[in-house]
Amino acid sequence: MKRTLKVSLLSILIIISLSISSLTMHAAPSTRNGGGDEILLQGFYWGAWDAPGSWYNTMSSKADMIADAGITMIWSPGPWDDDSTNTGGSGYWWHDFGLDSAHGTEGELNNMISTMNAKGIGVIFDIVANHADRFHPDSPWPTYSNIWRANAWEPGYSFSEENELNTGNAYPYIRDAMMVLKNKGAAGWRYDVCHGYPSDRALGWNNDTNASFVVGEYDWSGYNPTSGNLEDWCAATGSTGFDFYEKWNLNSGNPSTFGGLHTNPRAEARARAVTFVENHDSEISRGNGNQAPDDSQGARSKCYAWILATPGTPCIFWSDLIGGGVGYDWLKSMIWVRKNAGIRADSKILYDETNGGTGRAVIVEGTNHNIAIALDWPDWKPSNGNHHAAASGWNGYMNVWTNVGNSGGGNGNGGNGGNEVTKVVAHYDVGYGNSMSIRGDTSPLNWNNGIQMTNTGSDTWVWETTAIPKGQKFECKVLINDSNWATDSNWWVYGGDTIDIYPNFGYGGLKPDEQLFMTFGLLSNANIRLTSLPQN
Repeated sequence: MKRTLKVSLLSILIIISLSISSLTMHAAPSTRNGGGDEILLQGFYWGAWDAPGSWYNTMSSKADMIADAGITMIWSPGPWDDDSTNTGGSGYWWHDFGLDSAHGTEGELNNMISTMNAKGIGVIFDIVANHADRFHPDSPWPTYSNIWRANAWEPGYSFSEENELNTGNAYPYIRDAMMVLKNKGAAGWRYDVCHGYPSDRALGWNNDTNASFVVGEYDWSGYNPTSGNLEDWCAATGSTGFDFYEKWNLNSGNPSTFGGLHTNPRAEARARAVTFVENHDSEISRGNGNQAPDDSQGARSKCYAWILATPGTPCIFWSDLIGGGVGYDWLKSMIWVRKNAGIRADSKILYDETNGGTGRAVIVEGTNHNIAIALDWPDWKPSNGNHHAAASGWNGYMNVWTNVGNSGGGNGNGGNGGNEVTKVVAHYDVGYGNSMSIRGDTSPLNWNNGIQMTNTGSDTWVWETTAIPKGQKFECKVLINDSNWATDSNWWVYGGDTIDIYPNFGYGGLKPDEQLFMTFGLLSNANIRLTSLPQN
């Protein structure tokens, strides 16, 4: 009897132990979003595989430029062999796990990974697990195999019924192919059509490969952020997901409608969002009407300013950073603003207000300091904190400030109306024997004759005054020798503010017709690499 009792107690203890282990094994995985402070670049566009030469070599050749912009992760196209005609060899209709593809050879892929990693840039690869070319003669699986969903049903979204994979049966083959990439130095994955198969597949692959950054393309039709579909998948797999709801809002160009998973009140939800303005499926060349607004009136720049100033992990499109769709210097500057403030994927939005029209203003909490952004609301400005203008453009319809207080905004009247020091700091080496002056629309400035600025360093010129009331907005522009105008559009400044500007004089930098004016002259210093900035 005693012996029977001991066995029963032992059985109970074993059952309890197994139950605890089971609960532990099924605990929600942590989100694989790198350090939470990543800046992602989509490393290709639709048709990149048809560009002259090897696309992997093109990526490698831009590594310095990408690193200098502050990018920390790059999303590389699907690596597996695809010689299809219906998708141009893009990797989205692959037929086997060979790594010689339309993007380049396996050796060129290896070099791209090592080149990026040497610059501190992690590489994530596009993993197309939902479908493959079932009827290709080089497919490793016969058409009648249970690898195919047509022969062994599996629940999920139907993309191309005859060519869909049963990911449960294909799981180990895909895992092994991913491990090949991981052993070459890959940091993580972008899952294509991840709503097409059970979420535990992605969870397993994430764990098996110990990926540091994972993002899923879940339900591109636009989920309801309150329904939880995308976030449920992210929570189940320990991944981030593309914030398609925000993408469709950004397409409207109306800042008052901006918002998605990355503006959710819960920090864990924001940490799971990857925001983007454009991608290879929505770009204008696809002809599906899903493209973001162009930048002829600054609409696309406003969208990028928004995702770079707010929570979530921002993803920048290759054609906008490298191809000039928005402007390399401008995006580089906004990335610096974000990093310098310490804005993270899970950062908190402290203040959010609309003006009854399209205007929107938010204040976001950074680990170093807060930043504020106002879009389509030229009269709004922060009302507290030792704030500094960081970016201004499009006649005041896009403004960013750093060192902002925790709450509140103003209509531009500056509070008590008292005069404080207004300072404009221009960073430009004018050359020996030359000087810099400033003109503007508000006394003591005028547009007819400039006031010479004070040279305080090899490339630093300062003008300051207490004559302009605090909060009063005015325009100004700088000249070399009071005759050679900067090619940028006029800078907007508020009385009592200090603003750093980096003017251009007929070459390099921003295009005059972009009418974008970025500050933080540090960015112009060739000796300062953005990759050396502190990571938060």
